[in-house]
Amino acid sequence: MLDKERIRNLQPAYFALVMATGIVSIACSLQQRGWIAVVILGFWRHVIKRFPLSYDPLYWGAVFPLGVYSVATYRLAAFLHLGFLFWIPRCFAYLALVAWLVTFTGMTRAIVRPLRPGQPSVKAMQRM
Repeated sequence: MLDKERIRNLQPAYFALVMATGIVSIACSLQQRGWIAVVILGFWRHVIKRFPLSYDPLYWGAVFPLGVYSVATYRLAAFLHLGFLFWIPRCFAYLALVAWLVTFTGMTRAIVRPLRPGQPSVKAMQRM
C-alpha cells in the first residue's frame, strides 16, 4: 500500500513539506468533525426557529477551510497512493463550491440591495 522506497528517496526538504501537508490534512480532518455541530445548530437556528439568514463577511472564514481541506486530502491521498481516501476531497470540493456560491450570492445581494431605487439609503438605515 505504502511505497517505502519512494519515501526513502525523497529529498529532506520535500519530505518535510509532504509530512507538513499530511499533518495539516489530519488536523483539518479532526477540525472538520466540529462542523457537524455547527451544521446542526445552524439548521436548528434558521429552519426550526426561523431566524432570518443574512450575509455576514465572517462566512468567508468558513468557506476557505473547506477548499483547503479538499486540496490537502487529495494531495495526501495521491502521494501515498491511498485510493480509498479520494471520495473525501471529491465530496468536500462540491461542498466548498456550494458554500462559495451561497456566500458570494449573499455578499452580492448585500451590496446591490441598498443601491436599488426606492430602497432606503445606507445612511438612512444607520440613523434608525
